[in-house]
Amino acid sequence: MSAIALVAGVAVLRAGDDGAHAQSATGSVDAQASAEGERIRHEIQNDPVAPTVAPQGYDVTIVVFSDYQCPYCRKVHPALEALLREDKKVKLVYRDWPIFGAPSTEAARAAIASQYQGKHAAFNDALMQSQGKLSSESIRAAADRAGVDWARLQRI
Repeated sequence: MSAIALVAGVAVLRAGDDGAHAQSATGSVDAQASAEGERIRHEIQNDPVAPTVAPQGYDVTIVVFSDYQCPYCRKVHPALEALLREDKKVKLVYRDWPIFGAPSTEAARAAIASQYQGKHAAFNDALMQSQGKLSSESIRAAADRAGVDWARLQRI
């Protein structure tokens, strides 16, 4: 699990955390900025477009910002999968952050669309297990391995 600590783009948030810790003893924290921060955090954790694993009764939320071509993201993926299997009180929100060019963007869009077929977990896993740089062909191959209906995916 130590690999999880390697990813700078992972945010862990306790369920019910209201941000009260941001208030200083003197109350000098700007309430408007604090409210805006809470609104943004809520949107990041609860975006209906973001693929999410949210078991009933979860008490921790992990938001993962990743790119399917990022070697560190690929290394962390098995640890996150193991965590989900071992701890049934973890909510995981996948936030694609395609920073490695057009293939990253293509993979992210396809992965988001795959959730409407109930195939995000399998497609995400197939993409994370891809070797080297992604291409349209390797993204399509990952979709095939995951059982994604490619024609339907393209219509979304």
